[in-house]
Amino acid sequence: MILVFDFGTTTIKAALFNAEGALVSSKSFPIRMQSAEDPTAHEVDPAEWLRAMGSLCTALLPQGASDVRAIVVSGNGPTLVAAGSGGRPLRPAITWLDRRGLAEAQFVRDRCGVFVDSSFYLPKILWLKNHEPEAYEKAAHFLSCSDYIIYHLTGEAVMVFPGEGL
Repeated sequence: MILVFDFGTTTIKAALFNAEGALVSSKSFPIRMQSAEDPTAHEVDPAEWLRAMGSLCTALLPQGASDVRAIVVSGNGPTLVAAGSGGRPLRPAITWLDRRGLAEAQFVRDRCGVFVDSSFYLPKILWLKNHEPEAYEKAAHFLSCSDYIIYHLTGEAVMVFPGEGL
């Protein structure tokens, strides 16, 4: 069996496929975005992702996961999790919808001479450095949504940057 998770902005979907690739079962679980006074701020509690994943596993694998041979994780992005030691989130995840890093994106564009959107990872990290230095200093890892989940599944902190030709 192959267990697949898709971590969307407001819904997490999961599906179970057999070894031949046929769909066995699928479920979804809603995720709550956190409300903020700042209309450019869009955050979510990463603990919601883990709770949803646990609920979906229970629903799709009532007999346990003994037949699961692979797990596939995809996630919304660029969403950023500042994680401390042990993968503990230091603050809510900054989602791909967040636009607070406009000044930081301009800073990167000015220095690199290439377009950088405020939704990208680097402006978000710089925003944390400039506006929440305590979280920035305590961060052991800056992870995407899917990489945060992979860290909790494997204990390995990795970050994959999608690109052309991969």
